[in-house]
Amino acid sequence: MKNLIAGCLLILFCINFFFSQDNTSESGSLDEFKVMISEKKSERLKDILQKSQGKPVFSRMSALLIDEIKKIILTENYEQAENYLQILLAVDSENMEAQDIYVNLVKMKKDKQKREEEEIKKKEEKLKKEEVEKKKKQEEEIHGEKANQITNVGIQNFTWNIGFSPAALSYYHSQFYQYYFNEDKTRWLYGVSGILGAYFDHPYIAVGIEGTLLNGLIPFSSDSAKPFYVSVNVMAGSPFILSFPLYLRAGLAYFGYSEFNTTNVLFTSVLSPTLGLGIRKITFLDQKIEIQLHSDVLLAGFVSDNMNFAMITGVSAIYHFYAIGIFHFYTGLNYDHLFLYGRSRWEQAGAIQLQIGAVIK
Repeated sequence: MKNLIAGCLLILFCINFFFSQDNTSESGSLDEFKVMISEKKSERLKDILQKSQGKPVFSRMSALLIDEIKKIILTENYEQAENYLQILLAVDSENMEAQDIYVNLVKMKKDKQKREEEEIKKKEEKLKKEEVEKKKKQEEEIHGEKANQITNVGIQNFTWNIGFSPAALSYYHSQFYQYYFNEDKTRWLYGVSGILGAYFDHPYIAVGIEGTLLNGLIPFSSDSAKPFYVSVNVMAGSPFILSFPLYLRAGLAYFGYSEFNTTNVLFTSVLSPTLGLGIRKITFLDQKIEIQLHSDVLLAGFVSDNMNFAMITGVSAIYHFYAIGIFHFYTGLNYDHLFLYGRSRWEQAGAIQLQIGAVIK
């Protein structure tokens, strides 16, 4: 009898030990599951759920995960909530609560996307409206400024330009010399140049008068002549009609040589009225850099016995580096070129000038 009682007690002890070990294992899995939820380790969550499927702890894990999903949905982190639902449904596809939440989650995602698209659309419409209003305001300001410029004419419409080149590298070349003496030679000189100009600018009309002078002083070869050039031009254009700083130019020009050797050139002096076109004030970098071009035909080239055509062209690029009051100081480069053609041959002269000066306005 004693042996029978001892045997029963031993069996009961073994059964209790087995179940206590199983509960301890399930408790450990549940604790790890909670940690994986807090750390958002999706792959490990799925592994634990799959290993716990069919065990009593599985329902508690599912409930914990669903509670976490609901909390995440309240923060509108729909992607994370969807990820957890997919993990749960992949292991337990018949979980009706998870299915209902998933259906509602899809609807909430669509509603959120729709709200975001509407907000983006409203922002774009607001930006467009602000841009239209800004442009309208700018146009009104420009219109008002132009109207003020049109009606108020005074000293503010006038600009003066004084420029001087202390270093002008000039040259000339003659095909006649090359033909008669069989020597292709370009003669170079050091010289100086200057410019004086006065301009009137108005939205409807712009006019000006400009005088230039170039004098070759020091030749680099003993047989070189000293070229001298002076011109006066008036110019007129209409910014209102052309919307471009193009000007018609007319004036008088003289080109000649002092102390010249008559064998160097054919045309020793030319005095002629001029007619041409010019482009004034093409600006860049907030009007700090300014480009000017001009091309004038010497009308004497059409009536001279020896000359068939003559033209003067010029280009300048200046940089406005400093301004104080009405004085705007600049420096730049200027290039002028004279082309004379007659008796099937040509002569040319030119000058590259380092210029400094000031615009007064």
